[in-house]
Formats: sequence, structure tokens, C-alpha cells
Amino acid sequence: MKADFTQWVINGFIALPEVQKQQPIVEYKGNSIIITSKLWDKHLSLQFIKHSNTHFEGSYCYQFTLENGERFFDMPISVDCLMCKENGKFYDLGWINQTRFDAPKTLFCESMLVPLLVPIYRQLTLKKIVWGTSGDNSYQYAMFDHTLNTDEIDPEQTMEAYFSIEKWSYQDFLNNESVKSKEN
Repeated sequence: MKADFTQWVINGFIALPEVQKQQPIVEYKGNSIIITSKLWDKHLSLQFIKHSNTHFEGSYCYQFTLENGERFFDMPISVDCLMCKENGKFYDLGWINQTRFDAPKTLFCESMLVPLLVPIYRQLTLKKIVWGTSGDNSYQYAMFDHTLNTDEIDPEQTMEAYFSIEKWSYQDFLNNESVKSKEN
């Protein structure tokens, strides 16, 4: 099973009109794609990582350094996709119901991209960081300002991601002037 990770992320996520409205700034670093935006909190990024041809991760990451030098890091949303194939069908090993799909890119879209699209389609923002103490240990976390639920995405928007994966090519994306791209 050969996975075209970069093309799937570009076609099924970055190229979508709602994502384009976020004015994504995209960096390619080895097996990862990092997305930021001037419209987002300056400490927020969305990172896609290809761990192997069958294991992928997508996470909204919030990180910065405190005045005392302590580094803060949180992932308000983190999604793993572990692809398996059985009897010609693909499924995500991490899913309880293990829905089967005909193509790995459809599984990738449903398992990885749809949950990460929720904050964009819902126009969510991060809440302020909550600081607290528990004995000698401090804790902090970032949360989106709404409970996330993939059922909130209109099925037509999900289909838009599927169709975009099918029709866009990597070169189409690179020729799209509305996206700033840095290849490292």
C-alpha cells in the first residue's frame, strides 16, 4: 500500500476553499507538513506527520516559552491514522467500529482530515490558557472554545474534501498563488 501523504494533505485539506480563507502558510519539512496562518494565534500550528506508509498523525499544536524559560506545549486536537488492509478493504486500526473503505485515500480523509477540519468549518478559536497548581507541579492547557464533534460538519463539506483529493494534483497546488509555500 503506497500512500501519497503530501498530495492527500494538499488536496484534501489545504486546497479546500474554507482552509484557503484561513490564508495558510505551508512548510514542508521531511515527512511533515506544518501549517500556520496570520489569522491564527501566533503560537498555533497544524502539523501533519508521516511516521510510515501506514501511520500518520495530524495535530493542532500550541507552543511557546514562558517568561521563566519554561516551554509550554499542548495539542488540543491530535488524530492518528493507522491504516490496515483486509480482504481488499482499508480500515483504521484505532477506530472502534473499523469502518472499511475501498481506497486508502478515502480512509485518510475520513479518519484524519475530517476531524481536523472541524475547527476551521466551525470557525473556532483557542480559549485562553488556564494556569493552575497542584502541589509542586503546574499544569496548563489550551482548549478550543467549543466541544468538537465531527457530526457538525455538513456531509457536503466532507464530500468536498473527498472530491478535492481526487481532482487536485501537487502541481495544481504549487501553482495556486493564494498559498504561500516554503519547501525545505
